Amino acid sequence: MRKYYYIIGVVAFAVIVVIGFKYSNGTSKAEGLREAIVTLGDINDHIAARGRVEGISEEIKVTSKLAGRLKEVRIEEGDHLKQGDVIAVLENDDLLAAVHGAEAQLKDAEARLEKVVNGARPQERDEARASMEEARAAEENTRSLYDRWSTLYKQGGYVSKERVEEVESNWKMAKGRFDAATERYRLITAPARREDVDMARAQTANARAQLEAGRVNYENSFIRAPIAGVVLKKYLKPGESIIAFDRSSAPVISMTDDSVLRVRAEVDETDVNKIRLGQRAAITADAYGSRVFQGVVVRIGNSIGKKNIRTDDPTEKVDTEILETLVQLDPNERIQIGLRVDVRIQVAKKDHVLLLPRTAIRADTGGQTVVSLKGDSAAATHRVQVGACDGLNCEVVSGLKEGDKVQY
Repeated sequence: MRKYYYIIGVVAFAVIVVIGFKYSNGTSKAEGLREAIVTLGDINDHIAARGRVEGISEEIKVTSKLAGRLKEVRIEEGDHLKQGDVIAVLENDDLLAAVHGAEAQLKDAEARLEKVVNGARPQERDEARASMEEARAAEENTRSLYDRWSTLYKQGGYVSKERVEEVESNWKMAKGRFDAATERYRLITAPARREDVDMARAQTANARAQLEAGRVNYENSFIRAPIAGVVLKKYLKPGESIIAFDRSSAPVISMTDDSVLRVRAEVDETDVNKIRLGQRAAITADAYGSRVFQGVVVRIGNSIGKKNIRTDDPTEKVDTEILETLVQLDPNERIQIGLRVDVRIQVAKKDHVLLLPRTAIRADTGGQTVVSLKGDSAAATHRVQVGACDGLNCEVVSGLKEGDKVQY
């Protein structure tokens, strides 16, 4: 009898274990399915990047076209300059003296040209004419005397031959003086020769070019702002030297056009396919607390490169591949140039749309987007069209309505 009760007890325990196992299996499977309800909500997806604030012109390093020693540096870091403002001045007394010398040479060349073109002055013409007339009269007198004495000599020897020869010599000398005075008068009154004018003009042009070169050199001793903007850094002080066109020589200053501010953001290569021109961006910086600056994506780089902007985190990965993207701040948004900032670029924004969790949506074997409605068999699927997604949810464009229940 006792053995009989023992057998009954073992069988009952086995039945209970089997029933319990089946119940437990069914409960686990049921509890493994989750349920989601299609609701109305917003999609707001962002990608995060580190960036640095810069001006619209980027950084410009200003140096001198001439070698020399600085006499003055007229600016300080943070100064706002207009285009053409004097930044610094080289020692230039010798350059100014060269300009004055070139001015004198030009005046001399212009005077010579004027003299060649215009010829002699009226006073010189009158003087040459008077000299010619005086020589003419002397020649005529000596010739008349020679004619008379020569005739007398031929008629009978009333005068000596030596006297006639002396008078003849005087006449020839007077004639020579007359011929010379006539030639001088003709030369003074004649128009200038073409080759003389060309030579005088060439000398004047050369003197003018020398003066212009001197003025350019003197002007280049004044180092001016190439653009309007703000001074970022001053590198040199008065008394320090500049070696022109030497890459090892420090610039005088660096500056940028800060009329429009931009952020050069480094977007991780995994997010490159999400970036588009015109996307809105929010910029924050520790220095400005909770303040958020607004901007828009205006340029996307063409090539992947190495990360340049570092954080203070010692565990940061420095070999990350990034794509440089420029975000232009909205007008009137002002932030310190050079500051490291955090950038959140909005890649998806949809308001008041039907939402489902991303995990509730899957692709079937044909690549179609499907869900399982509550109450369907495990193998049954319902095709849906999905729009924008963020980290948690996806927009349901068609195939479901608000309140539908999905299991997954």
